[in-house]
Amino acid sequence: MSRTSFTSLMYHGIHSTPECDGCFDAVYSVTRESFVEQLDYLQANHYQAVTLEQALSGDYQKPVVITFDDGDVSNYSFAFPELKKRNMLAEFYITSDWIDTRGYMSKAQLLEMHQAGMSIQAHGQTHSYMSDLPTDELEQELKISKQTVEEITQSRVHTVALPGGRGLKQVLPLYKRLGYSYIATSVLGHNKRLQPIRRITMTSNTNIEVLANMLSGTGFMYRKAIFTQQVLTLAKRLLGNKNYEKIRSKLIRV
Repeated sequence: MSRTSFTSLMYHGIHSTPECDGCFDAVYSVTRESFVEQLDYLQANHYQAVTLEQALSGDYQKPVVITFDDGDVSNYSFAFPELKKRNMLAEFYITSDWIDTRGYMSKAQLLEMHQAGMSIQAHGQTHSYMSDLPTDELEQELKISKQTVEEITQSRVHTVALPGGRGLKQVLPLYKRLGYSYIATSVLGHNKRLQPIRRITMTSNTNIEVLANMLSGTGFMYRKAIFTQQVLTLAKRLLGNKNYEKIRSKLIRV
């Protein structure tokens, strides 16, 4: 890897069963057992779990940026302690209207994680797909999400993660003017340049073999995942967001 290249992993909730803390999702929920196994794999293979800005500094040999979208309370109740045990850091992209609501993290929990070195960033105000919004509503989504998180942490929010991976075309003309420096997408791949930030989606089907293949950026599984994402992107474009959501669990295979 070059000095400024890095890999980013995208998680959502950490749930072994629907009864666990937070909002279970059959596709995107990673079990507690799998999550621990994945962290142990990263550590055993000398990956350094750091924040985005640390990864961009070029000071690390094998940086990996672990990210969590939405603000599920399992990120605090389970992922946060497991990260701390291993001296790992992560990025948490928060949907601001969901703070202090059932299944999601509270202001106090976000502040605690921030004070422990975790990076708390933005994921929109309402989790609306940014590709669907008129410009004035899109600006509000970006502004309010940023302001809300900054009021909690008293630190600058520099990154917005796109809900559902939609809206890069719409956000690109706006994000710097609104005070952001980076956009995190759901585009699969490794990062060898600054924008946009690509991530590897972690799902209920991601085992250690798949993770190792994704991290290497080579091999059949990685190529298959790239192809699958191209198919999904085409499906979103042809079906529209609402119709795509109805069949996404049948289409996603990792």
